[in-house]
Amino acid sequence: MSIGREGGAPPRQVLVLLVTVAAATALWSGCSSAVVSLFPSPGGLDAAPRTAVLAVARRGDYDASHGVGDYRRLMVGSCPACVYGPHVKLHPARGAWRFDSTELAEGRFLARLINMDADSYPKFNLAPHDTVYWWVDRRGPGGTWRSVYVSSVLTVALKTDSLYHEPHLRGTSPPWGRTLARFVWKDTDEALWVACDMTGCCRSSGADDY
Repeated sequence: MSIGREGGAPPRQVLVLLVTVAAATALWSGCSSAVVSLFPSPGGLDAAPRTAVLAVARRGDYDASHGVGDYRRLMVGSCPACVYGPHVKLHPARGAWRFDSTELAEGRFLARLINMDADSYPKFNLAPHDTVYWWVDRRGPGGTWRSVYVSSVLTVALKTDSLYHEPHLRGTSPPWGRTLARFVWKDTDEALWVACDMTGCCRSSGADDY
């Protein structure tokens, strides 16, 4: 199928399409020059109104396809004294595997967690029947990596936690092809894992393997 031209130039609609595609490609290419701050105020996400934070989080495209994310009944307490907690779905953000460390340091949403039950789960800031958005950046103490769990309940404060960013596949081509996310089970803890950039992964506090 050919594209018609007027006077040797492509139609205006085609030019607009090409510009749009080029801009989108630059944004997702992992180039640091294309990094965009989602919350540009000096305080970043922490200083932004919760409604604005949730508006950005909800615009994300989260992959609910079978096998891409995870679904687990989470643990409350430490075994052998642990008890059953709520059933929670974990959906990764599409395209998160294309991020680079510069984009992650600036701050990005990596996944959402959906609480299917009436029980809360404080570790991930989940209120009953709540949806929490997992944000990561490098605004922790001393410029360290951190997780921020953003509850959809406006009265629930942001919850921060440590984060382990592992660029363990240096020098290789992007290995994932799709963003994957998992709950990581330990005998004494529950944690999150996600393919969060082109050459590595992100693990929440408590995840010492995977």
